[in-house]
Amino acid sequence: MKKYLFFLCFFIFNTHYLQADPDKTINDSDQMVARIEHIFMSLQEYKTRARRTIEEYKKNNRYNIENLRTLKKTLLKRIIEKKLLLIEAENKQIEVSYKEILDAKDEIKKSFDDYKEYKNNLKKHGLHNEIDLRKYLESELKVKKLLYQEIGDCSTETDKDLEYLDKNYERYIIELRKKYIILIFNDCADIAF
Repeated sequence: MKKYLFFLCFFIFNTHYLQADPDKTINDSDQMVARIEHIFMSLQEYKTRARRTIEEYKKNNRYNIENLRTLKKTLLKRIIEKKLLLIEAENKQIEVSYKEILDAKDEIKKSFDDYKEYKNNLKKHGLHNEIDLRKYLESELKVKKLLYQEIGDCSTETDKDLEYLDKNYERYIIELRKKYIILIFNDCADIAF
């Protein structure tokens, strides 16, 4: 009987005093959009990665709400795919050398006329310092090595080769989706930017 009364008091206390505040706003960094295996993706991360593409789309003359919703869902799918590939690369212990990262960074720098333009472009992509850039380049290079290892050279340009790579990429992503746990909490279609 004491256990029952204790449970009842505990239940009443929790429902009365610990209610969620409906007027309280939750930060984007606290709202989870998806979980891929053991890695969570916040709404803030989604917005950072998708913002530039969505802003470009909104400038388009053929902009409409339904197409924007589809674009947001597609962007979420692509971000999840990238995370799946990165998890797989890490599980396969694919390594990237410091020299490879520096070479990639130098390639990026060469495509800009001056240092200020280079820095502004990095900020547009959510890369605010050199550490962010190195982490980004490391993950991109790991994914590139994984794809090269699993589906072949992705730098070909003939239509037949591209069709082959596309087909194998989709098949590989399907395999990864079966292999890892993916939970989507929000499809991001109605997220405001």
